[in-house]
Amino acid sequence: GLARAGQPAGAPRSADRLADRSDLSERDRADASALVSTLALEQGQYRVALASVRRTLAFYGSGPPSLDANSASRNAALILAAIGELPQALLMLEQAERNAKDLGHRVQTWTTIARAWTCMWGNLHEEAYAAGELAWSFAARSDLDTRAESGHILMRAAPAAGRHHRAEGVA
Repeated sequence: GLARAGQPAGAPRSADRLADRSDLSERDRADASALVSTLALEQGQYRVALASVRRTLAFYGSGPPSLDANSASRNAALILAAIGELPQALLMLEQAERNAKDLGHRVQTWTTIARAWTCMWGNLHEEAYAAGELAWSFAARSDLDTRAESGHILMRAAPAAGRHHRAEGVA
C-alpha cells in the first residue's frame, strides 16, 4: 500500500516488520519476506532483497515444487545477477527451471524471462538472446503481460547480441 501511496521507501520496512511478526504463520512470514524482496529489488536495495528472498527460500525450498518456490528462486537469481553473483544466479535458475515445466506454461515462460534478464545483467548476450527468443515463443500462446515482458527482453537482448534487425521486427 505504501508503494502505491507515494511512499515507496517505507514499503520494504513495513513489509519487513510484517515478516518478523511472531503471531503470523511461518507461511505468512515467508510471503511477507517475498514481498520485501520484490519491493527492495524494485528500489535497488539488493542486499535487503537478497536477505529477504533467502528467508522465503528457506520456507518454500524445503517443500514440494510450487509457484511460490519457483517465484522465490527466480527472484533470487535476478537479485544475485544484479549484485554480480552470476554463477550463483545461474544455479538458482537451474533450480527454478527443473520444476517450471511441471508448474505450467505461464511459470515456464516467466522462468525463461528471468533467465534472459539474468544473462543480460551478466553480459552473456548470446545466452540472453536465446532465452529471449524462447520466452517470446512461449509467450506467443500466453497472456499479454508475458508477451510484453518477453518482447521487452528480446528487444534489449537482440541488439546486444548483434541482431539489430530482430529487435526491430519484435518492436
